[in-house]
Amino acid sequence: MTTAEQRAIAARLKAERERRGWGQRKMARFLRDAVNDPQKPELPSFVTYVKRWESGKVPVTDSRYRTAYAAVFGMDENELFGRREVIAAGVGMVGLLLTGHPVDHLTAGRRIGMSTVDRLRERAVRLRNLDDYLGGADTYRLYLAELEATQGLLNEGAAGETVRRELLALVAEQAQQAGWAAFDAGWHDIAAALYETARAAAVDADDAALEGNSLAYRAYQMGADGADMATASYEIAAEAPCRVRALLLERAAWAHAVAGRPAETDRLLGRATEALAADRGQAPHWASWVDEVELQIMAGRCWTELHRPLRAVPALESALARYDDSHARDKALYLTWLGAAYLDGREIERACVAIGRAMELATGVASVRPRQRVRVLLGRMSPYRSTPEVADLMDRAHDWLTVSSTS
Repeated sequence: MTTAEQRAIAARLKAERERRGWGQRKMARFLRDAVNDPQKPELPSFVTYVKRWESGKVPVTDSRYRTAYAAVFGMDENELFGRREVIAAGVGMVGLLLTGHPVDHLTAGRRIGMSTVDRLRERAVRLRNLDDYLGGADTYRLYLAELEATQGLLNEGAAGETVRRELLALVAEQAQQAGWAAFDAGWHDIAAALYETARAAAVDADDAALEGNSLAYRAYQMGADGADMATASYEIAAEAPCRVRALLLERAAWAHAVAGRPAETDRLLGRATEALAADRGQAPHWASWVDEVELQIMAGRCWTELHRPLRAVPALESALARYDDSHARDKALYLTWLGAAYLDGREIERACVAIGRAMELATGVASVRPRQRVRVLLGRMSPYRSTPEVADLMDRAHDWLTVSSTS
């Protein structure tokens, strides 16, 4: 179990307890009564256990206690402690953890100050982090609701020019996030419309970095057809913080790789690396996730698209060794590119291992993209079906794709 999963389970246990109005001592008493063990510890020990389990520092590993928790809450044990179920519950728990939306108390025409904007930004950061663990079909409605609340604030509240521009920038960020969730869920028309909303808000806010990022999102969605738009995205944001430039340059590299342009891809990857090396920690939160591992993964993906396995495989293997399994969707996707690079290098057995691992990680993740990638790779593996490893993978994939398409 990863640290992120451990924290998610701890938050779930605490939220379920508090939802019932129980204190930790009462929870401990119920657990002790439910444990089927004549030698069970005394109540004070159970109180200590509950505190530790809810801190997220100590996992509930004893099957007796997991069963007792499920019985006390009246829930299925797999539902309570399962990886995707626990983390997905975070979407519902956000409303509990972030009580009192900053716009709830505002009435039409009321003056909006920077303190409200600051609280909305803090909320946006916390909600954006859900994308590390959940697929777009799980997060889209939540992100869209946040966007609509901020748009309503702009339309109905009264604000000075500085606050208004900050709200417009926040609309751009939120529309990008909602668009990304829609894209991840496979709702491409919705995503394209949200990216345009984001671009228009960024222009009104006079925020070149967000304008460039809006174009980069749309270019990524367009694939090879988005190469010119991806180039324009970093040209617009030429004066943006270094980490933002690195993000836009790597996305442009990807667009040119998909378009089959190795020289331009190599040049842009080099510029992205230079931009990241010059970073001094001034990037906005929406670009803060870009680091050396991210650039290495993007480089590996680019060289895979260009069918250069000798360059792709070392980059992807090195980066994925440092990539936490808790980022299940993204790691699953990146493993499919490693599988494709292995196929290009005729390393069929290693490709099977990578694709099989991708399927394991993507199980239960509300994103269409891992499933789409696996289907493409299975088509490429058809000539090797007589290989035992490939035959086994295809049998497993058939069941996996059937379950994924109905979940």
